[in-house]
Amino acid sequence: MSVTPNQAILFHRASMNAHTQSMSHNFATLHDIKTDENNHLVIMEGQLMSHDGIMSVLTDMAGMKQKKSLQVLPYNIIAQSDDSLVWHVPGNMRYMLFKNGKKTTKIVVPYPSLIFKVIDNTLSVVATKYKRTPKADDVIYHAPLMNIYSDSRVCVGSADCPDNADTKSMAGWESVIFDTIFTHTNHNYTLYQERDERTSTNELYSFYKSITTETLFPKSYLNTMSELTLAEWVEL
Repeated sequence: MSVTPNQAILFHRASMNAHTQSMSHNFATLHDIKTDENNHLVIMEGQLMSHDGIMSVLTDMAGMKQKKSLQVLPYNIIAQSDDSLVWHVPGNMRYMLFKNGKKTTKIVVPYPSLIFKVIDNTLSVVATKYKRTPKADDVIYHAPLMNIYSDSRVCVGSADCPDNADTKSMAGWESVIFDTIFTHTNHNYTLYQERDERTSTNELYSFYKSITTETLFPKSYLNTMSELTLAEWVEL
């Protein structure tokens, strides 16, 4: 598509000195644009625009919506806006890194299905019991992982976080979880346990060592976030 201008608005400032007092006057002129014999655009002589005419043009321009290109979204996107993104990562076998003192341990374990949320460059993660795309009224659960606060915000530490919250940055945000070296639990209810027992860092580490022979995360260990639904969490 080619665009050829046919009119131009020029804004002017006329200044003058009246003895000791300086004065200036702003005005605008409307000009037709023609093409000369060399196929060059030429701004023709203009006409003075009225205040109402200028305001009409500026109002029309302010109301114009910028046309955005359509984008095919990945299947696992749940919600998206200009500065936020929510998506689902189904449970799968992945490696997990733990650091205890100077020693780093690497094991392969089944992760539960997780839901990532990035708003204002803040990463939050919760768990879901489903591999399918989560629904708005699904109850969500604490992500049974270290370095995550009770409100689902992730303690990113020195992780290299993306600058944006868009589909191109999803892998970078996921890396903050899947490639991190876990060091400690950030709240006491990371796992569901009978008698409302608290989950320490050592207990969570022992739990994951005990399920290295499993292929699916045991859903009975997911701890609900006060019956909070996905829709309610997204709006937090």
